[in-house]
Amino acid sequence: AELAFILTISHVGNTADLNETRETHVVNNSCRALMAFKRLRLTDFVVPKVLPNMKETKLTKLVKDFDMMGKWEATSWAKKIATKKQKASMDDFGRFKAMLAKQKRNAAIKQKVAELSK
Repeated sequence: AELAFILTISHVGNTADLNETRETHVVNNSCRALMAFKRLRLTDFVVPKVLPNMKETKLTKLVKDFDMMGKWEATSWAKKIATKKQKASMDDFGRFKAMLAKQKRNAAIKQKVAELSK
């Protein structure tokens, strides 16, 4: 089984296990569904010992034993998605604090560049 990232509206942001070319298993929501490949983005993670038409309980156990979700969350792709979700859920004060932190960081960088250029 190969890990894929789902882009469809109903499952956006979830990860899926590709068990066959015509069938996917959504790991986070635990539902079996047919999905078009244009709605999936494949990753490099492959779970060994997955057979076609494997029961969902066994598939979920294999995914947990392989620690696929932990490996997925350690990738830069997953971290980028998590950062986007966090930024989207920020309130006005959170955005203001982020702006001030960015200004402070940029001022420190500008000062260090000025010191080094002398």
